[in-house]
Amino acid sequence: MAPAGIIERAYQLAAQSGSLEEIRRKLVDEGYFNVHAHLGGRQIRRDLVKRLNPKLARANSSSAAPRVARTTSAIKAPLGRGQTERI
Repeated sequence: MAPAGIIERAYQLAAQSGSLEEIRRKLVDEGYFNVHAHLGGRQIRRDLVKRLNPKLARANSSSAAPRVARTTSAIKAPLGRGQTERI
């Protein structure tokens, strides 16, 4: 029997995973190449998220690091004509 293709294997792993990143990590560990390219499309991400194990998803989200909000001071205004950025 031939090994499963990367997309097929991703769908198989979704039921045993709590996040897309976990699926990606498992695929890389299994030796698949270009995992991010294959799973980068909007539709496949949506499909895989629907198939994730909800019990594992909750466990992963509660252990995730808190998100840090970006401040507006990190956003730079566009430079005008003839202006250069000073460092």
